[in-house]
Amino acid sequence: CATCHKAGGSTYGAEVGPNLQTVISRSPEDLLGHIIEPNREIAPQYINYSVAMKDGRVLTGMIASESSNAIVLKRAEGVMETVPRSQIEEVRSTGQSLMPEGLENGLKPQDFADLILFIKQIGSR
Repeated sequence: CATCHKAGGSTYGAEVGPNLQTVISRSPEDLLGHIIEPNREIAPQYINYSVAMKDGRVLTGMIASESSNAIVLKRAEGVMETVPRSQIEEVRSTGQSLMPEGLENGLKPQDFADLILFIKQIGSR
């Protein structure tokens, strides 16, 4: 989770997705649903974009900022990349979250219970 999320005032983690403290009031069922299906409901600021470059490369990330000269993409671990508009062929929303699907693969029910308990306790630290 820390690849893209901070937990409350912790200095650990990256500020890519929402701070986990902002979701502590959600029910365990809702939290589990968002973990298993990260694309079911996405706030606009967390939508992933695909940027086709004139040299054939394709970059992806959330649009952190943009100007008439460049787009700044934000990716996992808070990695930022400034892309000059003069090198962009096309910018397209993927309609998906930067949070990948399949995070539940390899996890046991107890792992999910521990994760949800961790999230719910963030506000009490």
